[in-house]
Amino acid sequence: MNRTGTEQPKFTQEFARDVADATYERDFNSNAWKWAQMFIEHHDTVNLIHASNNIITFTTCNLFSYIFIIGLVKDGKFENVNSLQEAKSAEVLPFVVCILKECKPNGLGDMQLTLKDPTATMKASLHKKVLEDPEIADNIGVGSVMLLNLVHPFTAFRQNHYLNITQRSIIKVFPAEVCPPTIDLVKETPKPVIRLPMWAEKELNVDDILRKFVRPSDQPSTSNQADNQ
Repeated sequence: MNRTGTEQPKFTQEFARDVADATYERDFNSNAWKWAQMFIEHHDTVNLIHASNNIITFTTCNLFSYIFIIGLVKDGKFENVNSLQEAKSAEVLPFVVCILKECKPNGLGDMQLTLKDPTATMKASLHKKVLEDPEIADNIGVGSVMLLNLVHPFTAFRQNHYLNITQRSIIKVFPAEVCPPTIDLVKETPKPVIRLPMWAEKELNVDDILRKFVRPSDQPSTSNQADNQ
């Protein structure tokens, strides 16, 4: 009896699963990804730069209510970063870590990216001013890992979401060819700097800023109309 027809789908599925496992291991066990994990877990304070260029240092563990603005992630745990999957329902992603899978110029000075994290793969637009900053641009390439702050997701065509990455959105970029991280090397890295976006600098009330992280359907109604039913 010829069982080739029944065995072929099973072989194909196993091969596809093996490829997926190998890709996951390569992406999320890379030196750049390990650097991102250790960097986040080590730095429990950040420098926040206001429009006046004054720098203020905060401790995230003592200011939980301000965590999205002046901290990296809750409790300094990598597992608490926002996921790309959340971009489908959030107005702003407070903090995202993603690996760069593809990058190409768009002919207008900006760059088109394909980003990936353990939950999703998503397109992004990288502003040309980022590419003019040598401290950032020199580290951007396939396999590099980006730490993004207060980044806006947009919807181009219904289900197709993408991120708009500006210079203020980028906290850190670890190049693909970075060496393996060690505790001593991570301790030598400068404290993360968060540059508030223009909309946040104008809305200095923290409650107003944090309200942007709540989906419209979850916000309390402000309607004064009585329910006549």
